[in-house]
Amino acid sequence: MGVSLGPDYTNLKLEQTEELLRPFRRVAGASTPRNGWVRAIRDALGLSAMQLAARLNVTRQSIEDLERNEASGKITLERLTKLAGAMNCRVVYALVPEQPLAEIQRDRAHTIARRQLEPVSHSMKLEAQ
Repeated sequence: MGVSLGPDYTNLKLEQTEELLRPFRRVAGASTPRNGWVRAIRDALGLSAMQLAARLNVTRQSIEDLERNEASGKITLERLTKLAGAMNCRVVYALVPEQPLAEIQRDRAHTIARRQLEPVSHSMKLEAQ
């Protein structure tokens, strides 16, 4: 069982995480290129699949497979990071909440409270009859 550090610590952690998320919130709505970022960057750099394959010591077919997997969301972060490094890029990874974290936390607390109060509310309605 974990040690509770209190609401001040929780609020501080929430604020710090929101601050870390700030730059990611600005780009979260950006659209991904149709054929994925790897292909878009490779094409922009003028690299052929064969040239990128040589940098990674893999086959051209492997690059094409990896690009397809990236575009469809099936690539691993490890492989994406290797591809990025071979093109002098880096992977920037974040989970960006749809709402501020405090709102998510408040909404979750309301849901739990409603669920816990439902049986009491039902009993009170029965007693009032």
